[in-house]
Amino acid sequence: MTKYLYLRLIFICFILGWYSCDSSAQKTDPGIDALLELNTSYLLQHSENTMNVSIDQNNKMDDKKTAIQSVINFMRERSFSKYTIRHRGNSADGAQHYIIANLSSVQGTYRLFLHYSYQSKRIKEIRLIKP
Repeated sequence: MTKYLYLRLIFICFILGWYSCDSSAQKTDPGIDALLELNTSYLLQHSENTMNVSIDQNNKMDDKKTAIQSVINFMRERSFSKYTIRHRGNSADGAQHYIIANLSSVQGTYRLFLHYSYQSKRIKEIRLIKP
């Protein structure tokens, strides 16, 4: 009887240990971290020279300085405090890597779509929409 209990205990510890290691994957992204921290210098360094920015369906193609400033202003107004990555993937043609995340603030949740160029690893597009 005690042997059976020990085996169950070992199995439960194994499952919990495996789950905690597996659940830690894909929880952060340096680009999203920089957005939440309002880290303009990181974003300027890791963005394409022209970027597509869409905030609440207002879509604009701007130089990176103007685009990042508009996103930073939006982020500052909403005071986002945390995010949850919902999905990571690649475009069908393989040219872009994207991340979909939910950003949370006291004022509500926004969905973030962050597109990276696959070759340069730089941010190409930022979309923020209210789900």
